[in-house]
Amino acid sequence: MKKILFLILLASTTLVQAQNKKCEIDYEIKNDSVNLIKLKDQLIFEKIFPEKTESILFSLIRNGEENVLQFQWLEKSKGFTINRCFNNDSEIEIDLIDASSVRLKIYDNEICSQLIYDEVGKNNLRILNTYFKIEQADLNKLLHSKMSLLTVHFATGKEYYNIKEELKSDNSATETKPAFFFIEEFPCLN
Repeated sequence: MKKILFLILLASTTLVQAQNKKCEIDYEIKNDSVNLIKLKDQLIFEKIFPEKTESILFSLIRNGEENVLQFQWLEKSKGFTINRCFNNDSEIEIDLIDASSVRLKIYDNEICSQLIYDEVGKNNLRILNTYFKIEQADLNKLLHSKMSLLTVHFATGKEYYNIKEELKSDNSATETKPAFFFIEEFPCLN
């Protein structure tokens, strides 16, 4: 009986926390023909080396009844940066803590990162920005278990990114909870 009471208390606390979360909307468009909402980008992964930084950001978008994940891969380096590309076979695979996984398919057919030179910081910046469709069955899984591993299937091969429960960015001075991204962010689209 104590276990059941504890589980009910835990579930209600989690529900109250989700309802109290401050939603950060990047933009919202609602009119007769468009119902679009995009949430603010969230840092999911960051790896810092002395001369190089690699980051991944996610953002959720709802376009009518369709749910979309915006994926951004960023690399900042004083030296050479790797060109990353996606093709029509590319996908991201998200392993969940409950031992299940989801695979999100890319929207774009082919897209490669863009190289930008930062005059102020004297850095080469590579930015790859694209979108992945979230099917309802995948969304149900993502809402019930936190993320543990992100596998990105680039055109040139796979890259693996461990997802932390809490992430403090040294670059942007932000704190995020990447493992809980879908659980915490998706209610903001409703």
